Amino acid sequence: MLKKKLLSLMMLLGLVSILFAGNLKIKVYNPGPKAIFPITSTIIYGDKDAILIDA
Repeated sequence: MLKKKLLSLMMLLGLVSILFAGNLKIKVYNPGPKAIFPITSTIIYGDKDAILIDA
């Protein structure tokens, strides 16, 4: 019973966060053979904030 309530709460919070997220854009950068070492960077950005993910 508790697991169902927690799952429902997580799904509800996920839906609300998607609604408030607005217009997010994703841009991927991969320099390919020009790079010193292999890396792919991804930036996720919106109107006010951004996050950079390096992998």
